Amino acid sequence: MKIQVLQWAAALMISCYTLPTLAQDQTTAPGSRKEARQQVMTYVKENVVPVMSAQRTKLDAQLAKADKTKLESLKADLKEIRDARKSLRGDAREKGQKRPELTEEQQAAFRDLHYRQQIAMGQVAQLAQKYDNQIQTLFDEVAGQREQWHADLKAFREANRPERAHPEGQSGDRKRAGRAHGSRGDRAHAGPGMHLWQPASFLLWDPREPMSERGLGMSAPEAGQESRLYPNPTSGAARIAYSVEKAGTVKIEVLDRQGRVVQTLQNEAQTAGAYEKEVDLSALKGNAYFYRITTPDGVQTKKFVRQ
Repeated sequence: MKIQVLQWAAALMISCYTLPTLAQDQTTAPGSRKEARQQVMTYVKENVVPVMSAQRTKLDAQLAKADKTKLESLKADLKEIRDARKSLRGDAREKGQKRPELTEEQQAAFRDLHYRQQIAMGQVAQLAQKYDNQIQTLFDEVAGQREQWHADLKAFREANRPERAHPEGQSGDRKRAGRAHGSRGDRAHAGPGMHLWQPASFLLWDPREPMSERGLGMSAPEAGQESRLYPNPTSGAARIAYSVEKAGTVKIEVLDRQGRVVQTLQNEAQTAGAYEKEVDLSALKGNAYFYRITTPDGVQTKKFVRQ
């Protein structure tokens, strides 16, 4: 059984470019990163969003009425959780303080919101699993375009970050792009708009709503939310969402309560970006464990429960 989860897409009007032209003709000076981001946003809005919007509309016609109602309820719950988290963060932050010190009460409130979000996302994942065949068919219909988007965005990133040395083995990113549409295994993605190829993200997405830079997948996760494992507790199949700020080797391991490595889920080079990875934890016995993500930026360890 494959349960799959999280994140979505778009805005900003600039003139009509195609990304290959941008990649070939533009050289980005250190101070023009903002312009480069705007051009990427424009590309995604003009190329990715219309195609995926049409596919999402097709899916809507296939959803049962009860499931549509359930999905709208889950969207409302998730919005309420996001708003509550934002409000809490605002209450805790003093002027000019980027990372506020939280009181015990605020920490407890954040934990409660995180737990509620996990439950809601677990239910979204179950809905996505129910319609997995329909979603995969819609993805397969535009698989060739997806590969072109991925190649264009990759070319643009390389053209606009000449100072960054690409780590050895980075060609694996291309391999992932080639198999993402056909494999029901590791659908790790990188690049704005590419998270729409995650079934749960695709299901949650409403193409009629205005889309932000964060929705495009162009802004980093909020502090304290760099990685997530869903559902948690898990019965075996789960997804890990995480971000990579600097290109390099990314290792994901599972540790037992004594800190011993019991499973290595990934050890490969990845470019900077947001990712989701489907993982199989069925070999683990029911207990509490930790997953550890090691990137060039540091190490992050979080607890999860295998039912």
